[in-house]
Amino acid sequence: MTKRVLTLLVISLFFLLMGLTVLYFYVNRQPFKKNSILNFIPGETLLIVRIKETSKTTNQFFFNTIARDCFELNELKTAWNTIDSITSRNYKTSEILSKNTSYICIDSSLNYLVLIDLDKKANEHFIDQFLANSTPQRKMKKFEGGYKAFYPSEDQPIYYLVVNNVFGISNNQHLIQESFRNHQIENADVHLLNWDQQSTANLTFYGKTGAEKKVMGKWIGDLPMWDGWLDKLAVSFWLDVSFDSDKLSLNGELNYDSLNKEIRKFTTKNSNNNYFFSSSDTLEYINKYYHFSMLDSTKKEQSVSFVYHHFIDSLGLPVELFISNSPMAALLFQTAIHDSTVQIIPMADETISQIAAMDQRVATIISPLIPFKEDTGKVLGTIFNNYLFLSTSTESILLYAKNYPSSSFIKNKLEAGVFIFSSEQVYKSHPYLVEYKYQWLKGNRVLIDSKICRKTAK
Repeated sequence: MTKRVLTLLVISLFFLLMGLTVLYFYVNRQPFKKNSILNFIPGETLLIVRIKETSKTTNQFFFNTIARDCFELNELKTAWNTIDSITSRNYKTSEILSKNTSYICIDSSLNYLVLIDLDKKANEHFIDQFLANSTPQRKMKKFEGGYKAFYPSEDQPIYYLVVNNVFGISNNQHLIQESFRNHQIENADVHLLNWDQQSTANLTFYGKTGAEKKVMGKWIGDLPMWDGWLDKLAVSFWLDVSFDSDKLSLNGELNYDSLNKEIRKFTTKNSNNNYFFSSSDTLEYINKYYHFSMLDSTKKEQSVSFVYHHFIDSLGLPVELFISNSPMAALLFQTAIHDSTVQIIPMADETISQIAAMDQRVATIISPLIPFKEDTGKVLGTIFNNYLFLSTSTESILLYAKNYPSSSFIKNKLEAGVFIFSSEQVYKSHPYLVEYKYQWLKGNRVLIDSKICRKTAK
């Protein structure tokens, strides 16, 4: 009798434990596992624009004064308006774009793919019916690859896909195909994942090598943003955007390859410097600050700093000066002028007796980067008052070297950085100031701090 009771108790306890185990896994079960939207991004994407609260943020940016003046956004606005006009006809889809996050992926040909995180599994039938019925043709086509198309016009289909919580839409069939294939591989880039996790801004950009020239360069007007350095240095980069009525800021990070020949020109050592940046009554000037790592005669690494001034003087003539007060720069100049191709030109001047004329090839002995255009001709140089001056004209050296730094130059204390850039010019009848700073970080990263300011009359 006792044995039977014990057996029943053991069996009952077993089923009780089994039941508790099932209950535990039921209560703590994982919710519906969403597809990572990053896995849908095609490999050929050069630039990604992530937009939280999509409709609100997009409209704020498009109507911002600085964005309208300084960026060429017509194509992007047209693409966005197509999507926005369709979705706004239905309260459900309108709500999606007001609350959810969208990713606009752009390739080198400016084809776009918009991916929207729906937060939950989508009703694919509803989306099919909605998109088909939102167009005059009222038709929808399915493709073997698992994607579909609707027709806002007869000969211009818009392609889309719906996979669980992800909705994608594109003007390009290839991008939709690659998006679907990439989702099946599920192999998002680690830099892409880090950006998506670290960035908190409602509007943010992620790009790869080539994005600046092939995509962003077509959005920016004549303002010299980033000056080509994103493409020269970055394996990838990201920029968070914030803006108000008189300032637009783009701050983020750049990831580089340690073997990159361009990045290896700059010193990794931090230093604080006082340097003189130019100003101009014409509101037309450019300043650049470079901090290079050079080898001396014993092959020991030395830091050399240069500042570049380009401005329009009071006579309306362009002035270019590349200046350093680093002792190492003076020594390198003395080495360079002994090259057989260098010509020493005597000057009929009371204080500057001679100027050296050299090819840019020889000038790179002094600095690994010469900011003058390649078709400028000879690089002209002299040392005066412990400053090395390089220029494109003898007139610029004779006029400004003797009074450098003078009241026409602004003294700035620079924080530790790789290089710094500032520019002021009139654009679309308004004075604008562009500034950026690249600051060295650990782990093959560079901090980007940039802004565009609309200046008000004093």
